[in-house]
Amino acid sequence: MTTQHTPAFEACLVDAGTRFPNLVVSTDGTVILTHGGHPDVPPKPGQRMVSRRSIDGGASWEGMVLLQEPAIQGGGMVVDDNTGTIFAFCHREHVHPRRAKPPYPAQVYRSSDNARNWQAVEATFNPDVQGNVPALHMAEHGITLHHGPRPGRLIRAARVWNGENFKGELHTGYNSALFSDDGGRTWNPSTPFPDLGTGEGAIVERRDGTLLYSSRKQYFHEGQAVTSGRWFASSRDAGECWEGLHCQEMLPDGPRYRGPEKRGCNYNGHYGILAGLTRVPDDERDILLYTSQDTDSHERKDLAVWASFDGGRTWPVKRMVYNGPAAYSTIIAGRPGTVSEGWIYCAFEGGTHQMYEGVRLVRFNMAWLESV
Repeated sequence: MTTQHTPAFEACLVDAGTRFPNLVVSTDGTVILTHGGHPDVPPKPGQRMVSRRSIDGGASWEGMVLLQEPAIQGGGMVVDDNTGTIFAFCHREHVHPRRAKPPYPAQVYRSSDNARNWQAVEATFNPDVQGNVPALHMAEHGITLHHGPRPGRLIRAARVWNGENFKGELHTGYNSALFSDDGGRTWNPSTPFPDLGTGEGAIVERRDGTLLYSSRKQYFHEGQAVTSGRWFASSRDAGECWEGLHCQEMLPDGPRYRGPEKRGCNYNGHYGILAGLTRVPDDERDILLYTSQDTDSHERKDLAVWASFDGGRTWPVKRMVYNGPAAYSTIIAGRPGTVSEGWIYCAFEGGTHQMYEGVRLVRFNMAWLESV
């Protein structure tokens, strides 16, 4: 990765009246943003999923391209580094547990021209060891594995809905991963993330081939300590099994407040958020970036980015990305040898008065991040 020595931070884009951003960078350096979701919670039916792209490293953005309507963002967008193909995912409507079951089947879109055009494709999603087919809403972008036992594998986070914490309902759903070894035609699930009451995850690969899974905590079960930190697990078999469950208290899982008052985005003593996670290209270090709220309040606001230089073991650097209402976020690093090299891109839900006014996107470099 080429180092940009002059700190740089720029606001790039605002799309109003939408939710659930997801970012990837294609093999030629095109920055691709997808989003789709109504600001109401749970989102209303009839929304659409769109993509936008930048071919000049985020300096300018082309218009929206419609993938599907009605649709809701599925997250987990993946660039196949083997072929350059890009996969995007959605459901026809929100698979929220307050809606009728079974959830709407997943829809898969593929682009072979760096998101100029998209085509709907057939894909098979197999059930896990408990007989559940994971839903795709909502997760951070997926990745192509480059090391370990299965280089070339595509993998993304997913989730199984089973109950909800709304008004204290029991929640036994869990995070999962979906991986493909045949170029996106068949997706097989991992074993469940080793904690119930989880959802909305992110996966990165370290240089030694181990995977790190970052999970939102949806629900604290009887006997569990109520924490405000982010939950993690790891995999040594290319994402087929997860182990080593632990909480990193230095990384907030959304707003830190876990007190007796249940307001804002907090039920069952409060819970986390979809947080961004990515690895910055580097030949010598595992540089990871994490985005979430940096606030002790109830409310989703004040989005920050944390940096780790040892694969997620410590997080010594933090900078504020946005002061104000802010919710879900996604983060991706530019690709070496392209116009995106050296840039970090972060898209998030935010606004001036409330957190779901629209999707905002900023770009910055490591020099800015480390100039604290």
